[in-house]
Amino acid sequence: MDTTERPDAHLASGHPQLDQPIDQDTAKVLVSWDPHPKVVRQIFHTHHGALDNTPHATIPVSAHSDQRSDHSTAHSEVSSNDLPFECSKGIAPRQHQYGSPPREKRWYWRKSTVMIALLAVVLAVSVSLGVVFGLKSKNRNSSSSLPTNASDSTTPGLCNGTICPQILSSVKMKGNMTEETYLHARGEDGSLWHIPIRDGGNATWVNLGGQFLSQPASISWNASQRVDVFGVNMDREVALKTYQDGKWSGWSALGEQAASGISACRVTYQGDRADIWTMSNDRSTQVAIHNFWAFGRTWDRTSTQEPSRSTNSTPAVACRNNEYQHDLVLYDVDTSSVLHRQYSTVTGSWLDWKSRGGSFIGDPVLIAPSDDRVDFFGIGVDHTMYHFTWTNTSGYTELENLHGNWASVPSVVASADDRLEVVALGSDGKLKHRALVALAWDADWTDLGVAVWSAPHLVNFNSTPPTVGVFALGDTGQLLQANYTIGDKDGWQQQSGFESIGGHLTSAWMARRI
Repeated sequence: MDTTERPDAHLASGHPQLDQPIDQDTAKVLVSWDPHPKVVRQIFHTHHGALDNTPHATIPVSAHSDQRSDHSTAHSEVSSNDLPFECSKGIAPRQHQYGSPPREKRWYWRKSTVMIALLAVVLAVSVSLGVVFGLKSKNRNSSSSLPTNASDSTTPGLCNGTICPQILSSVKMKGNMTEETYLHARGEDGSLWHIPIRDGGNATWVNLGGQFLSQPASISWNASQRVDVFGVNMDREVALKTYQDGKWSGWSALGEQAASGISACRVTYQGDRADIWTMSNDRSTQVAIHNFWAFGRTWDRTSTQEPSRSTNSTPAVACRNNEYQHDLVLYDVDTSSVLHRQYSTVTGSWLDWKSRGGSFIGDPVLIAPSDDRVDFFGIGVDHTMYHFTWTNTSGYTELENLHGNWASVPSVVASADDRLEVVALGSDGKLKHRALVALAWDADWTDLGVAVWSAPHLVNFNSTPPTVGVFALGDTGQLLQANYTIGDKDGWQQQSGFESIGGHLTSAWMARRI
């Protein structure tokens, strides 16, 4: 039996509240959906008064700015022109001529009978047509008014027009006999939250407290017995909360102001420690800075010096059990090209920067599938995806175009030694998947058929057969999850449909201060 106390055991659970707004000057809001859509009502006025019985249509209205969030809500009341009822004025009754012959009266009776019969036929035809067209109209109105869930929606997500960064983070923590995955996110109340991802549900969101500008970063280390969660607080300081020995610490500031989100990785070369990276808030340098292990208040800046390189992106980092301990990737602030640098444990210093060209937006993504390999993924200014691989033996591959039209950075996991799963949000608001198997790509991107409101986040559950969880935010801030298995013959196969696991989360992220 697993006797290790879970990291949510000492925290009160509940749902984030909605009464604390995000700092609009420092937070970039990706998803500007209106959780309370307004009603557009058509009110028809007549000489007999207002008729307020027309069907109502809900229209969520949103606006987006790259510098701040402006949720615009339109209140529209549409009135018709003053259209009076055309009432009958009446016709004076015909004056009967009492001297009319009986024959004329019988003709009139026959004429009236024919007219009544014709009217009956016309009425029957009209009713029939009315029923038919009425049913068609009713069916059309019914289908258009049905609510759609995230998996059915064809409306492009609100990441469209920008590149959504990663806003979710996950770690795996080992107990005595089990391994459990914890996912972290920022709530609409500004606090950081986490939830254990368990088969069969019954998980509860746990509030980690604090108030934050950034999305979380988290790492598990010390033989997976310690979890560190990081965020940029309201003073722009990097803050840390730790779970170890069955209990949580409080939040502690690490003494450095950040201008971007945080990247974290675990170092296992000649030890076991965690390293974090962020962009300095010092506008004179704008360089990536580094802290590790004891997480003191002194930060290392040598990674981006000699010469100094400024960045307009959250740095991406991979840690490997290799003589090349760190791989650091960022986008040059002047050229937007992708830059790669490595730290060598042999020389005890950083190697020279290597430019791989291109022109990029958003944040870079870096993954180390093995100790002798790293893979880069990024979104170009043309909103297509690019990739290169570096290995100890072969060096760099060419920067290749993976095509597509994208609204988010990709999420990438290694499902096997020679297989990468890549999922990103397309400009149509739906998730797409593609696999890299032994350096050969699938023929094309596969539409997963779900519309979401954030960049996706992938988790490898390390199961048999290999199973990958796909997570993203729905249109009301709930977390959606679907699992996919990877077979030897069938490849990527959906195991479960997208389902909500609750939460009141925000798709906002911290705006970089350039």
